[in-house]
Amino acid sequence: MEAVGLHDSRLSCSDPLASPDWPWRRACCIHESGGRHRRLRHDPDWLEQLLALRESLFPTGKRCWRIRTPVSAELLAAYRLCQSDSTRRWELEARLLAAQSDIEIAASMGLSPAVVNEFERFFFNVRDRLAAADFILLCVVGYDPFRGFEESNLRGLWQYFGYSAGPKFLELVIAVSQDRPLPEWAVKEASSPVELEALRASTKLSILVETWSLDPRKLRQMQVLHLQLLDLQKKTIANESHSMARVTTLADDFELGDLMVTLTVPSPAAPKADPESIAPADHERAAVA
Repeated sequence: MEAVGLHDSRLSCSDPLASPDWPWRRACCIHESGGRHRRLRHDPDWLEQLLALRESLFPTGKRCWRIRTPVSAELLAAYRLCQSDSTRRWELEARLLAAQSDIEIAASMGLSPAVVNEFERFFFNVRDRLAAADFILLCVVGYDPFRGFEESNLRGLWQYFGYSAGPKFLELVIAVSQDRPLPEWAVKEASSPVELEALRASTKLSILVETWSLDPRKLRQMQVLHLQLLDLQKKTIANESHSMARVTTLADDFELGDLMVTLTVPSPAAPKADPESIAPADHERAAVA
């Protein structure tokens, strides 16, 4: 754990720039300092719980830390999840940044809502600061507006897309970045396997443009994905059961907004068109937020 002074300004709930785990860091600082023999009037109610957790994990044997407050199973589970630095923790953090509730996150991840609540309160306290976009992106997510993320930085990528695009697109990014099947809701909402392929390719392209600066390898990957999307779109248009509107509003159907890569193609030319009314030349557009 990073060493922090007792009077560090980042250990206060009134500091808008406090680190997400500031409650736990505050408890650790007090515990490491030798301790206080009595509770102060301005101490928050939760501080005694965290001090009890700290002493149970790193016992000092001092009488001043013989706190009678029991450590709940939910708090201990939240601490272990925080220390795991696993994809499970990264997903939980990203879902919190996506503004999902405890119940929604618990249902998606198979956790107890109480564990989610304890994790957010003490180890990833961000909900009351989600409106501070600069703080979230630069200080919490670690987004570099000039270089993006390393391709291996799944934690940063998931947090970024969770915060900027919401829970549905986050679930797509998590699935695609780990080469897993797409979420059940995507499979149900897609009207054909072609749409699912296009959704996966679009998500891959969205992830790719957020990873470091361009190089020849990445440019080739982007070109391959772009050609793949064009081919999938042609297949969709060739299917008489799919209208042009269905193709151009694919992102809206999945509630993915501007982050989805959409491609526009000209409508079939009408017979005997007037020369002055001919549409502009065919073009493709890739729009990624």
